[in-house]
Amino acid sequence: QIRPGLTAGYLLEIGIYDDDGLGSEKGSLLIRQNHVYLDSATFGRITLGQASQVTDGVYTINLANARVTGGEMDEHSGVLGTRFSTTFKTPYDGGRRKGVYYRTPTLAGFILSAGWSSGTNDKLKNEDGEYDSDDHWEIALKYAGEFNGVRIAAGVGYRKEEDNTDPGSALFGDREVWMASGSVMHMPTGLFVSGGYADQDSDNALNRMSGFWVMAGVERNWFGHGNTTLYGEYSENDLDVNTATDQGNITTRRHDGNYWGLGVVQAIDAAATDLYLNYRHYELDDFVAGGQVRQGNDAGVVTAGMIIKF
Repeated sequence: QIRPGLTAGYLLEIGIYDDDGLGSEKGSLLIRQNHVYLDSATFGRITLGQASQVTDGVYTINLANARVTGGEMDEHSGVLGTRFSTTFKTPYDGGRRKGVYYRTPTLAGFILSAGWSSGTNDKLKNEDGEYDSDDHWEIALKYAGEFNGVRIAAGVGYRKEEDNTDPGSALFGDREVWMASGSVMHMPTGLFVSGGYADQDSDNALNRMSGFWVMAGVERNWFGHGNTTLYGEYSENDLDVNTATDQGNITTRRHDGNYWGLGVVQAIDAAATDLYLNYRHYELDDFVAGGQVRQGNDAGVVTAGMIIKF
């Protein structure tokens, strides 16, 4: 603390991968967060270094304690492989990148954020014959509040991705991403509904896509150990171009698709633990290419486990 209402800090967060079964390299480490920040109660917070982009999580806002996030594949991408991840591992939410980020103090429940971030230098030259990195410009507005026992959370964001690298790639091209999501929970009964919509536009048709997700259920402490969350979910993702022809590094078919799912999460408050069970049914749509019908695939995934927060 520098003085009351003004603090400075440093955050280092490391991820550890040690699961040969899902394609992770054994014993590898990943630096997730590595940044400094200056936080003022009056002027807001500025962050410098590798941190979550301001659009990170704007597509997946959810008040419910659902372990598998609506609109995302989560760990399922490592189970199902490339054809499914091409459709369902969406690029809407921001990630973690090195940059400069700013967010305002909370005003009547609203927080406005803006940021600039970049990628690493590419091994190939850009259109101007230079080695350069991608630039990301973004802005987001989030809201959280509660009225008469109804809790609300929502957000909307925009991100401009300037692709300055690898013009020979099939997915080369600038991208513009709009996303929004919201969640409403009636606290006395625990009934909730959440959902989101996003659209990615680009001068390269292979990058264009849109998607949405919805989730509804109930979350209540029925047994005295912690909240039980029961939910159902549905999501779709539509690609602008469906093709079975290899183009550059696109070596798999590209299908539109959807999924539905059911899940339960049991919190055990005394142990800071969640037990969870989820089922999702993924479906890739058929499409016609070269006069032939390219059939999609279905897949069912059951995910179960526990998480301890410490």
